[in-house]
Amino acid sequence: MAALTSGDLFRADDDRVPDLAGQIKFATAHGTYSIAGLVRQLRVDSASAPASTDQKWGAAVGVNGVIPVFHGDDVRVSAYVGNAIGRYSIGFFTDAVIDANARVALPNEWLAMAAYRHL
Repeated sequence: MAALTSGDLFRADDDRVPDLAGQIKFATAHGTYSIAGLVRQLRVDSASAPASTDQKWGAAVGVNGVIPVFHGDDVRVSAYVGNAIGRYSIGFFTDAVIDANARVALPNEWLAMAAYRHL
């Protein structure tokens, strides 16, 4: 987590519930697709700066696809949105922040990518 007011960084390791992540895949004649979901608890219990005792539940959803085009080539796409992507992203997102009132705040985040694979 990061503190908005002072920029202090610390590791949020006081979650009491495991992250719940899942994915459903669909294979069709026109490609392979999936829908993914994530629910997580983000909790802080710290007496040191930034002092805070709070928790929030966050979630994220995503879609993925591999779409064949021609001669074995394919297009790959992914898009995710939510307020709990954090450590499940490519490293750019924070898990949560501590606001000016010492409360956990979950930033809304999104991530998308597309690629063409040539064989």
